[in-house]
Amino acid sequence: MKSEIYPALKEFEEKLRKEFPEAVFEVEEPFEDEDLSLEIYLPVRSPKVSKKIAGFLVDLEEGYGVDFSYVLHLKDGVPAL
Repeated sequence: MKSEIYPALKEFEEKLRKEFPEAVFEVEEPFEDEDLSLEIYLPVRSPKVSKKIAGFLVDLEEGYGVDFSYVLHLKDGVPAL
């Protein structure tokens, strides 16, 4: 496991809580080529949300060298595309 995973995850949590205080996420078993896999649950439904979350993760991937995969669930548990 990469030592950068914990600080990257901590920063993600801080950004997520700041932008979406009611959001919840779970760390899942990563896919083959990934370092970390997340399931993210947000109490909103908006296309802009997917872009914002993707932006958070791209910044962290570039800053920490950690590869993320994620599934985003918007309001009512509906997976976002």
